[in-house]
Amino acid sequence: MRINKDILFVAGFAVLAAGIGFNYTYGTRAIRALNNGSTVAPTQTANVDVESFLLENPQAIINSLENYKISMIEKQVSDIEAQVAKNYDKIYSDNSFVIGNPDAEIKMVEFFDYNCGYCKQVAPIMAQLAEENPNVQIYLKDTPILGQSSTDAAKAAVAAGLLGKYKEYSTGLMLYKGTLNETAFRAVALEVGLNDNELIEMTNSDRVSEILMENRLAASLAGLQGTPTIFIESELYQGDFSKEDFSRIIRSKMEAKMEAAQTE
Repeated sequence: MRINKDILFVAGFAVLAAGIGFNYTYGTRAIRALNNGSTVAPTQTANVDVESFLLENPQAIINSLENYKISMIEKQVSDIEAQVAKNYDKIYSDNSFVIGNPDAEIKMVEFFDYNCGYCKQVAPIMAQLAEENPNVQIYLKDTPILGQSSTDAAKAAVAAGLLGKYKEYSTGLMLYKGTLNETAFRAVALEVGLNDNELIEMTNSDRVSEILMENRLAASLAGLQGTPTIFIESELYQGDFSKEDFSRIIRSKMEAKMEAAQTE
């Protein structure tokens, strides 16, 4: 029996989506150096009526819960980053479409969905980073988790990549105003100079299916927590990070690499 590959894609990514644990806007900002938050010092409770104390200080409960939430996120992030480091070559695989300097020393990877609003906000940041920073190469992983339309869009983008127009086509899909369907895929193909019939035919190829399956495996190994999910090397970044934030992180990592090279 021949299994419908589209159903496999949707089901596989739906399982990943069901496991989302982070709130995107909270994300890893809670534990990164870029965060402006602070933890609350333990409260001295010896010889204190706990019930009365809590009634008089309800903020203590909120602070305690917030600190607990941060500690849980910190543990989750640590586990994910260890898994990415362990599977580094599979995350940064040869089948990825890469923008930026292919010889750059710092690698980033982004898992994204074309129907994801946050992904649309992050896309120009990734493009600017790749264009302006010679020290980074960005691996782009189409990771459809928002239904059949997302799967179809990812297939079209990968097909465009196999036809030599991934960057242009992916950008076109992110900027497209309207429903992502075959009409949209054909329109974007023509905009970027592709034959729309050839693109649609390519979307049904085994190679497109293989790449998306490999992306799904990479997303699973990376403990996907929603889209967009970004790693710099093996460190997870999910939340409200600007181009300047990422540039600063990349610069810091390059300085660390240079210092390490000088001590060898």
